[in-house]
Amino acid sequence: MTSTAILLATFCILLAVSLLLQAIFLRWGVKWASGSVVTLRKALLVAFVLQFAALAIGLCAYLFEARLPRQGTATVLAELVLQIVVPCAIVAISFKLTFLRGVQAWLPTLIPGIALIAFSYLVLRPYMYEAFVVPTNAMAPTILGNHAIGACPRCGAPAYASPPDAWSVRQTDGLVMICSKELKPCNVLKFTESGGPDRILVNKLITPRRWDLIVFRLPSDPSINYVKRLVGLPGEELLIRDGAVWINGEKLEPPEELRGIEYLSSIEFGNQTREAAGTSPLKLAGDECFVLGDFSAQSADSRFWEMGAPGHPPYAVPESHIVGVVTHIYWPISRWRSFR
Repeated sequence: MTSTAILLATFCILLAVSLLLQAIFLRWGVKWASGSVVTLRKALLVAFVLQFAALAIGLCAYLFEARLPRQGTATVLAELVLQIVVPCAIVAISFKLTFLRGVQAWLPTLIPGIALIAFSYLVLRPYMYEAFVVPTNAMAPTILGNHAIGACPRCGAPAYASPPDAWSVRQTDGLVMICSKELKPCNVLKFTESGGPDRILVNKLITPRRWDLIVFRLPSDPSINYVKRLVGLPGEELLIRDGAVWINGEKLEPPEELRGIEYLSSIEFGNQTREAAGTSPLKLAGDECFVLGDFSAQSADSRFWEMGAPGHPPYAVPESHIVGVVTHIYWPISRWRSFR
């Protein structure tokens, strides 16, 4: 079963349980407010309408705020009022109650929502799935942060980089970007700064494999999460040479979507040239991994870290630091993608 199928199954199960619990508590709320007993079927129907209304209100608020970002506080307050008034009105109309009785009947339906939030924070997020926003472009063009977009001067394909006001630096001959087709750096003179960050979903139940995108805690500061591509596995000998990765003396062939990628063995940082770890063979211990960014010219990854986790070399990501495997870009919709 693919990660998308597992995700959809999990979502459907949670939605069904939430709907059933809301219907049960709605029946109890109507009885508490009016003394009337309603069928579970009718309660389920009204509960479905309530969830649809909540989703519609949230979507409208998001679209409104996207068009008028300066109205953020007013939008939040308006959404909060609507999320209370609209469901109470739906309950009152559906069960022929006064508005105040509708409020009373609606209040118990908050209990399943509170329980679902508790489940999300205590079980779902720590052990199953977690969402992250990617702020940087070290994994461009696979995963984008706030970014500038231009056209590759060699092939015309879209090219990406962090905007000039971020840590990406505008060179005299253009902004250094990565071509989405060739996966190689290029200098672009004309670009726009219009792209927001990708939002990714991480699965904590599946075992990471080579070439997977993983989220992990930075070895030198575990409070910071990074996303990179898993290249070197525990116990292997790794070497970066001629733009490729060699494992135990054999050249790795990357998957089809990475054909043409080159991993640099040095980068220009300010006025200095920094040599990468891995230009000479290095040995990974039985609990260590080696990670690389797809935008090799502008990625702070295992090649260039100066400090590692206690008891580990700077280039190593301990397996205990791995949070999970990136399975999807879920937002924006135009960037939706499944990786596993």
